[in-house]
Amino acid sequence: EQATPLDWKEASAFLAMQSYPVVMKPRRGQGSVLVGLARDDEHARRMYDALRAATVSLDDEVSGALVVQEFLEGEEWIVDTVSADGEHKVLTLWRYGKGEENGVPFCYYCDELMPASGERERLLIEYATAALDAIRWRWGPCHLEIKMARGKGADGGVGPVLVEINAGRWNGD
Repeated sequence: EQATPLDWKEASAFLAMQSYPVVMKPRRGQGSVLVGLARDDEHARRMYDALRAATVSLDDEVSGALVVQEFLEGEEWIVDTVSADGEHKVLTLWRYGKGEENGVPFCYYCDELMPASGERERLLIEYATAALDAIRWRWGPCHLEIKMARGKGADGGVGPVLVEINAGRWNGD
């Protein structure tokens, strides 16, 4: 679940349907800059105000725009692809090592390049290419962030959930 609220009223309505914590971040940010974890309504309001005032964005025209997302527990993966005429090739799979350190909710420990050799990796690749098809992505590079989240699998176990698609670029490049 996610929302891109235009004002606090919209943000508050979305938050009322979620359980804390929730992720709040710039709409077109990079490298987890200003990505936070709101733990209650008061904290969410402070984060909302800070993000609205922020200029951290890859697009000048969306400075201050933000995304509010449900918090997903599980491993975060990156699937980097390139597409030509709707045919998608997976170039790399990365597993992010992130955790909470010194009050920072999403501290990077490492990006681990992973082989595409197991069932989990096959599932990630199928999910990523289906997401590209769903947005009708046909040409160019793409960087997909996917969580293997608890409670999101077909049987209620671990399953892939799209966090974001960075169409037209790989990892901020």
